[in-house]
Amino acid sequence: DTQDDEDEDEAEEQAEEAEEATPEVDEEAPSGQHDDNSNVKEEASSKRKEVLRRLVDELHRQRDEERRRAAEAEASNAEFEEAAQCLRRETEAVAVVAEAKVEEETRLKAAVRRKAEAAVHREAAAA
Repeated sequence: DTQDDEDEDEAEEQAEEAEEATPEVDEEAPSGQHDDNSNVKEEASSKRKEVLRRLVDELHRQRDEERRRAAEAEASNAEFEEAAQCLRRETEAVAVVAEAKVEEETRLKAAVRRKAEAAVHREAAAA
């Protein structure tokens, strides 16, 4: 925002310079001064064109800068989205592993329970 404010201030200054660079032309001057008036008009026109050219160049520079910023933001967003997808895949993989471990633990507990029951039956039969 600060850069935009500075750019706007600079454009305003250049526009003021163009206005200040435009000398007053006496339209009611005697005929001998018309050539001088014509030269003054040409010089003023040339200065206005130069100021306008600088303003257009500045606008193009600002446009190019905005495009560069937009491209950087888009690239950053793409990187963020890629990282988010990677994190989702890793989270899903961890969930699958955790589910497999829970299933294995359940099977092991069932096996231990069956062995304990079998041992109890053996002891009861032996007694």
